[in-house]
Amino acid sequence: MNARVEVQGLPERAAARLRTSPRIARALAGLPGHVTSARMTFTDQNAAKGGLDMRCAVTVSLRGRRRQLHVEAIGQTPRHALDGVLAKLTRVIAKTEETDRNRRRHPKKYYAAGRVTGRKS
Repeated sequence: MNARVEVQGLPERAAARLRTSPRIARALAGLPGHVTSARMTFTDQNAAKGGLDMRCAVTVSLRGRRRQLHVEAIGQTPRHALDGVLAKLTRVIAKTEETDRNRRRHPKKYYAAGRVTGRKS
């Protein structure tokens, strides 16, 4: 994978460990198309109050696609939040693949109408 993975909101050592994680590489490798970059942001939602407060947000940019894939989850620790994000990311990937496959299978209505009437489009 030649994608640039950017991690924000964690100490430098933890961020470096996360960038080289095989779990992240597997999640990004399952994406349809080519991944150009991934941005992971960790924030402490309610600081000293405690509770479910670590938020992890992942934004993935794909080559040839205008829209970026974005998922986020909240957990007690950065690890729990990351696990939630990776689970959501795999579901979004599956849904994106299914949508792309269905779009390729069914031609647009004007193309189909032209085929039926004998006109070239």
